[in-house]
Amino acid sequence: MRDSHRQWTPSRTSASARGLGIGRALMARLAGIALERGWGRIDFAALDWNPARRFYHRLGIAPLTEWVPYRAEGEALRRLAAEDRGDRA
Repeated sequence: MRDSHRQWTPSRTSASARGLGIGRALMARLAGIALERGWGRIDFAALDWNPARRFYHRLGIAPLTEWVPYRAEGEALRRLAAEDRGDRA
């Protein structure tokens, strides 16, 4: 198994910065860094309603269809944590 690096970086592009090639340049630099460091891929997430998905498609980046995101929060998170404490809620 190869070592990996993970970084969660929320991004947002202002309307005035769109269409200037900044996003493409940033993604190209990120791809360059990935290859320089021997990484075989870049994974990231976008909300289903995010217009940036069209941008990623234009770059040749395809969405994953085989992965389904999950989130533990609220009551489900508390119930699971209770098992760790020995409580059987």
